[in-house]
Amino acid sequence: MSIKYWKKLFLLCLVFLFIFPPVHSFAKNDDKGKGRTDTINNINVKDVGDNGDGRDLEVHFNVARDKSKFDHYRIFVVKSSKEGEFDLETANKNANYMVAPKGKNIKTTLESNSKDTDGSLIKNDISYTVFVLSVKEKSKTKGNVLSKAKKDITLSSELESVGAVQDVKVADVSNYGNGRDLQVNFSKLADEKNLAEYRAFVVKSEKAKAFELSNAKDNNHYTAIAKTGANLTRTLVATAKDSDGHAIKNDVNYQVFVMSVGNQGFGSAISSPSAQIMLTNGVTDLKVTNLLVKDVADFGDGRDLQVEFTVPKLETNVIQYRVMVVPTREASTFNLNKALQISSSNYTVVNKAGANIATTLASTAKDVNGAKVDINKSYQVFVLTVGSLSHALSSPSSAITLLDNMTTSVVTNVSVNDIGNQNNGRDMQITFTKVADETTVSEYRIFVVRQSQANSFDLTKANAVATGNYTTVAKTGANITQRLASNAKDSNGRLIENDVAYRVFVMSVSSVGNDDKNALSGASSQIILE
Repeated sequence: MSIKYWKKLFLLCLVFLFIFPPVHSFAKNDDKGKGRTDTINNINVKDVGDNGDGRDLEVHFNVARDKSKFDHYRIFVVKSSKEGEFDLETANKNANYMVAPKGKNIKTTLESNSKDTDGSLIKNDISYTVFVLSVKEKSKTKGNVLSKAKKDITLSSELESVGAVQDVKVADVSNYGNGRDLQVNFSKLADEKNLAEYRAFVVKSEKAKAFELSNAKDNNHYTAIAKTGANLTRTLVATAKDSDGHAIKNDVNYQVFVMSVGNQGFGSAISSPSAQIMLTNGVTDLKVTNLLVKDVADFGDGRDLQVEFTVPKLETNVIQYRVMVVPTREASTFNLNKALQISSSNYTVVNKAGANIATTLASTAKDVNGAKVDINKSYQVFVLTVGSLSHALSSPSSAITLLDNMTTSVVTNVSVNDIGNQNNGRDMQITFTKVADETTVSEYRIFVVRQSQANSFDLTKANAVATGNYTTVAKTGANITQRLASNAKDSNGRLIENDVAYRVFVMSVSSVGNDDKNALSGASSQIILE
């Protein structure tokens, strides 16, 4: 055969391939839509009337892009409490639906006799979830698709309703066997201006699925919770009842709903239920933890001893804490029974504060034997938690011996210069080298002392100088240069002036608050202002 023949055959094949592409090309394109299960991308619902039936409910959604894929669409109104049970199989079997009108962008209002999927007439104060079923062929179920998109709504006779609380949490916080054991916590509404109050309903779990806003409105067994402008935590009272009017008690499964009650003219709303809770008499651990002791001063008594600890996770049953200082030699045999026998004068009471505790003992603090807390003695500290139902003793702290070791150092290189001609303190500038370790220094004090009194000026006299007769200087972490004020006075209370011989002293004031721990520098050289 000629080359011309083969060329014609080749061109003919190319044309054939162009007109009839390979089968796998179709398959590939078809696969793009094969995994698609949600043909309805969005559903919007609105309360558009005050009829108290289906005519109040407007449903709006866009149909599948390819309208030829489905014969019609069915709108299902499901009680939100049963939303999780509503699937494709259930939808295919359920006869309580409305067929949506034809069109691409569908907006329709239900009818007065429209029913939810349970067969009940649609009405106010019930939380509903709306689904749409895309039906491929009439009277058949194969190929039908239930929307993943869905929308919740509660119809109301009011034009506008307040929001529903979203995050109701519950906890068992005590062992009274009544409402005082149940704590309810939730975040406030973002906008509370139209809110009258919140109401907490305790519902037996087997009845929680059927508990709707309409049930809450007709129920008088609730705990009223006033709005505060903040998130809310409320422990119920001993006489609190569940929604059936029965006293709250142990060993019953409950769930809690919170109703947002609208002001006049505004509808109310009900939250989703809390997680299930069963109250029990479980013993709460009342022991404090992370017990830490520190030597923080040099008074030679209880004021030197600081005690820190972490409080129990739940303090509801805590009445008080008792800090007990035990000589180390007795700590190994100190137990709860002994702690409960200690005289009230031999421990320190610390009241709960809703936070972890750090407390410094008093000057009169005693150990458990009645001896004054003192330096150079080894102690271990215990904390007794006194509860309304039980008590707990902490593990001992590490051993501590209080020491007289916080003496403040003196400043050095005190010098004074005449830098002005105002005939007052502004003429005098003092410089000195700070203390190397300022952790024990709270501040510095500059004393201007007449030459005639300088030789006898010591720490005792410096501590006795009246406020106003010295200059206070804050520590800065650097050496100090300080110009005095125009109204600065000498240590006797006289205004600083020309033609008087002075010497300057600087006191390092102890941070422990004990005057005996202050330190006084040596005197500067003499200065006479001119």
